[in-house]
Amino acid sequence: MKIIQLILFLWLPPTARQQKQDFNSDPAICNLTDIQPPPSDVQFPTFPSKAEFALEVVEILNSNISGTALRTIKQSMYEYIYDYDANSLIVAKNENNIRSVEYYYYAAGKKAKYFARDFCNVTDIRVNDPYDGSSAIITNNILHIRPLEELLLFSSNNPMTPIRPRYLGNATVRGILVDQWETCLIESLTYRTIRREWSFAKPEYVMSIGPILTSVPVQAIIKASIYLNNSSQNRTDEIFNVISYKPGILETADQLSPPKGVWCENLQKPEDLLSLEEQVAWPQRFSVRVEALTSREANLKTFHMRFERRRQQKMIRYDYQPVGDNHQTVILDYTNQLRYTIDRRLGACKVERTQQGFFEDKSQDVTKYPIEFFIKYEDLFIDNPPKKAFQYSGIRKCRGAAISCAIFTTTHDKFPPIPETRETWDSTIVEWAWAFRQPSAPPSLEDQIKQFDYPIHLYLKFLKQGINSDLFDIRKENIEYQFYEFNTDVHQDEFDISQCYRSNDLGYKHLTFNLKIEQGGTSDVFDNNHLDRHRLHEHIFERLMNAMNIAQSRISNLEIDHDQQSNQIYVLFTLLDKTPLLNRTDELDIGEAKRRLSEAINTGNQFEFDMPTLDNTVTIITIKAISNTLDELEHYNLFYQSSTTTEASFTTISTTTGTAKATSSDPVTTAATTTTSILPTLIVQQITEQIREKIVYSYRSQTGAIVGGLLAGILLGLLSLFLLNRKSSTVDDTASVGYLSMTNVNFRSKKQTSDVLQMDNR
Repeated sequence: MKIIQLILFLWLPPTARQQKQDFNSDPAICNLTDIQPPPSDVQFPTFPSKAEFALEVVEILNSNISGTALRTIKQSMYEYIYDYDANSLIVAKNENNIRSVEYYYYAAGKKAKYFARDFCNVTDIRVNDPYDGSSAIITNNILHIRPLEELLLFSSNNPMTPIRPRYLGNATVRGILVDQWETCLIESLTYRTIRREWSFAKPEYVMSIGPILTSVPVQAIIKASIYLNNSSQNRTDEIFNVISYKPGILETADQLSPPKGVWCENLQKPEDLLSLEEQVAWPQRFSVRVEALTSREANLKTFHMRFERRRQQKMIRYDYQPVGDNHQTVILDYTNQLRYTIDRRLGACKVERTQQGFFEDKSQDVTKYPIEFFIKYEDLFIDNPPKKAFQYSGIRKCRGAAISCAIFTTTHDKFPPIPETRETWDSTIVEWAWAFRQPSAPPSLEDQIKQFDYPIHLYLKFLKQGINSDLFDIRKENIEYQFYEFNTDVHQDEFDISQCYRSNDLGYKHLTFNLKIEQGGTSDVFDNNHLDRHRLHEHIFERLMNAMNIAQSRISNLEIDHDQQSNQIYVLFTLLDKTPLLNRTDELDIGEAKRRLSEAINTGNQFEFDMPTLDNTVTIITIKAISNTLDELEHYNLFYQSSTTTEASFTTISTTTGTAKATSSDPVTTAATTTTSILPTLIVQQITEQIREKIVYSYRSQTGAIVGGLLAGILLGLLSLFLLNRKSSTVDDTASVGYLSMTNVNFRSKKQTSDVLQMDNR
């Protein structure tokens, strides 16, 4: 607008241009006269660097259109949060019941205006506009907010357009003793004259907030006009009532953050946007419980998700209950594109292979199936979010003001698909909220520590423009995922697929072998919690993968136990056969994998590793496999092969534990029984024989048992039918002779004539 006015000014005839240059003011409004200093007992108003206040604005516009005088009254409310040191300004507006919030980002030279807490419009902040208090000034080559006195257009020391208040005297405004000042502003290009009459509370007047060191504005009366043809045109009168003035900011930073789930286009330059990995990072393995709530559904949908990346193999497990189905455990093997679906009620397992993605065959509404949608686009949200695409939206309180969250927002155009119309949403806004863990909590990231390390929520807002291209014809839906119990304590057994091998008759073997402490430790190292058992488990798991050169999914049910007498570690695990449905020639079968493991155990130091202790009693201990101890487990034993006892003791065998122990000569195991019991151990000098229970069924004996059971059932059924038929014929014969049958028995002398029972009046 200023450029257009300047062009018109340059094209004006010289006489008209001279008139503009000679324009001084509208004499009916105010005149620029010599400003006299105020009396010595009057304090010139001072202003703080931070302030928070509200303005009640009443605007009266007097105009003349075609000889008809019009008068328009407009009432508005504004709330200002001003911070000179932070170089920021927030203005909340309510104009004719239309609410909006403006955020001034002076460093970037942008102003973001939010409408209805859903939409954002970004414009440039004006620079060096003396008649706009919110315009920026240049300080040290940086755009900066004006001091508060210039923001209110009360005074300015700018030599180009100075504003010098003139003292008018004292008065009483709204019951407050005030000093009144007058300022006069003139816009020569537009023939506009503006007069402001400011009232400030006297220093001795005690406001409701108590005594303060700076001045308190109370009211401003504004008169303005456009002077044309030697007369005032379009006169405007305004009254500013300053309410709840505070020389500081009471709200915290989280209360001043932008609305939830709003993306501001062009607020930042593309090179100034953030990558999410610069501020947060997901660990290589984690477990989290998630609650999903959509705008379409009233009930929460929950699922438990586990994520692991090991040796370039990525696996995800999630447990949930699909709509109208049993609880399921789904394990996704991204490396081999395999999906294992385990029915937790029936114990059945379905193995599927896909070439186009795990959910490409399912076109589902995102608001009805939020769990499947999250897993389908997990790579976009977690594993590989877009680079240089996020805006930092400040700090906001989450979950009922219990957690302070850092907000990161981005947007995706033409995403995701809409199944019912075969179209896509116009835009999807993605908002992440991350927080700090408590100082006493262990770090959640095992690889690197980032500034924010605990996810709080993921908020998705879907927008679709209707037929009418306006803000009132936009379809909106949303999904919010809340994250709980986020941790990195994830064990390999949580990705166990051995049940799928058993239910689908695939090959597997139970193997066992022994380890020993080569140097640096005694039995106390294990039994007195000097070792990290979880790390020991990881070391053995890695050695098994390396020795057999197989994928992590083929090692299942890894269990470790320590024998204090022999100071040996007993290892038991299940080795699964080739990965199903792949038919890969380069993958080792179960026999070759077992042979390679045996070779690694029997040969030198191929199965040897070092571990530090937790309490530094011993710096490093070395653990090594015992040669010739690998064996295939076929039966379970309750006791060791030879043991000696000198006093009475009791052994507890529980259904929840089942550890295997083996020596180089004979594998010995402890098996779980069907019920928990306490077995007394005989008081003897030496137990020389093993207690074994070995039941082996062949395929022929199993078939015979099934056929025999069927024949016995058929014979029993025929016998029952014969006896029932004979009893029925006997009853009919006796009834014909004169004996009472069941149909002759009557318990009442008066018969009922309807289906409704009635009591006799006796």
